[in-house]
Amino acid sequence: MLKALKLSSGPLSSILVTYLLYQETGDYQMARMGGIAVWMATWWILESVSLYLTALLPLVLFPFTGIMSMQETAPLYTHEIIFLFLGGFLLAFSVERWNLHRRMAWAILKFTGESALGVLTGVMLTAWFLSMWMSNIATLLMLIPAVKGLGETGLKDADDTRNWKFNTALLLGLAYACSLGGIATLVGTAPNMIFLAFYEKHFPESNPVTFLSWMKTALPISALMLMTCIGILNAMFLKPGLQLSKTGLLEFEVFKDSKPMSRDEKWVGGIFVATILLWCFREDIDLGGVYIPGWSRLLPWPEMIKDSTVAMLMAFVLLMLPDQKGSTLLTWKEVQSIPLGILFLFGGGFALAEGIQSTGLSDWLGSHLHNLKVFSPFMIIVLLSVFMTFFTELTSNTAATYIILPIVLSLVQSLNMPPLQLLLPVVLSASMAFMLPIATPPNTVIFATEKIRMRDMIVAGLWMNLAGVIIISGLVWLIH
Repeated sequence: MLKALKLSSGPLSSILVTYLLYQETGDYQMARMGGIAVWMATWWILESVSLYLTALLPLVLFPFTGIMSMQETAPLYTHEIIFLFLGGFLLAFSVERWNLHRRMAWAILKFTGESALGVLTGVMLTAWFLSMWMSNIATLLMLIPAVKGLGETGLKDADDTRNWKFNTALLLGLAYACSLGGIATLVGTAPNMIFLAFYEKHFPESNPVTFLSWMKTALPISALMLMTCIGILNAMFLKPGLQLSKTGLLEFEVFKDSKPMSRDEKWVGGIFVATILLWCFREDIDLGGVYIPGWSRLLPWPEMIKDSTVAMLMAFVLLMLPDQKGSTLLTWKEVQSIPLGILFLFGGGFALAEGIQSTGLSDWLGSHLHNLKVFSPFMIIVLLSVFMTFFTELTSNTAATYIILPIVLSLVQSLNMPPLQLLLPVVLSASMAFMLPIATPPNTVIFATEKIRMRDMIVAGLWMNLAGVIIISGLVWLIH
C-alpha cells in the first residue's frame, strides 16, 4: 500500500501542478514542464523508485509532452562533464587496485600520535584527503574496518562510557570528513560537476570555473569545516589526555604496507600526481605579481581542452601502460565497475535543467523571487545556504542540486548579482547535511553500524550544519 502511494505521488502531483500552473500562466508547455519537474522531485525525495530510474523520465516524458524530442533530449545524457566524472572514477580505481590509498592513509596516520584527539584527527585527515579524489562512499568503506577496530579496542585507562564516546567520535568524524573532502575538488562529489555543467551552459561569457579556481574557494571552506568538525567532536565526546590502548595502536597496521613501492605503484602514483597538476595548470593563473600561462596554450586550440579531456587522457594512459604482471595498470574489469546509474543521474539532471530553461519556467519562477530584494546581498546568500543545507537533509544532494539550481538561476537574473555569489552557496551547501542518517551515503553507512545513537548524530550534525552556513556564506561573500 505504501509503495503504491509513493508511486502514485509523482504522477498525481504532476497533474495537480500542471493544472495550477496553466491556470496561473496560460502557457501549457510551461505548465507541463512544471508538472514533470515536480514528478521527478517527488520521486527523488520519497525514493518511490530508484533515483537512477527517475533520472530517465525525461527521455520518455519530454517527447510525449512536446517539450523536447528524443533527438534533443538524448545528447544531454552524454554531456562532457559526465566524462570528467568517468575519468575521475577510473583514476580512483587504479589507485585502489595498487593499494596506493593505503599508503596515503598510513603516511598520515603514523604522524598523529597516540592521543585520542590525534587519532581522531588522523582518521579524519585521511578520509578528507582521499575523498577529494575518490568517491565519498568508497573512501568510507575502505577505512571503516580499521576505524571500527580502533573504536572497539578503546583507550588506555578509560571506562566504558569514555570508550563508547571515543568510538562515536571516530565514526561520525569518518562520515563527516568524507563529505567535507568531496567539496574540495570538482571531481570530489556529484553536485560539484553538476554545477560546473550548469554554469558553463548559462554563463559562457563569465570567468570560467576551472579545477584550480574551484579549489581556491572550496578548499579553504572544506579545510575550515574540517577543523571545525574536529573541534565539535572533541568538545562533545573526548577528554584531554586520553591515549589509545596498545591494542588500538595495532589497528593502524592495517594501513601499512611495509614492502617498497613497486614499479607499477610508482607509475600509478606519478600519473595520479600528473593528473592533478594538469588539472590545476590547464588555464592561466594570475597571482597578482606572478602570471603563469596555462599549458593548454601550447596547442593552437586551447579552448577545446577541458578538465574532462585531461581525465579521459589519463584514463587511456592507465588502460594502455603495461604492468609487471602481463596486464595493464588499469584493466577492463575495473572499467566495468563504473556505476552507470550515477551517469544516468547526471544526464537526467541536465535534461531537467534544460527543460526548465527552454520552456521559460525558470524565468517565471525568477519573476516571483523579486521579494528577496528587500534583503541585503549577504543575507540572500545566508538564506540560500540555510535552505539548501536543511533541504538536502531530506533528499539526495545530487537531486537537490538539480532541483534548486534552475530556480537560483532565475534569482541571479532578477537580482543582477554575480552568479557565483548565489550558485556556489547552493552547490556547497548541498554537501553540508550532517544531521540525519538519510542525508548522505556516509551518514547512512555509519548509522547502519548500530554504534551511533540518533540523538548524537542530530546534535553533532546540527552544530555542523550551522557552522557550514556561517563558513560558506562568509567565505563566498569575501572571495566573490
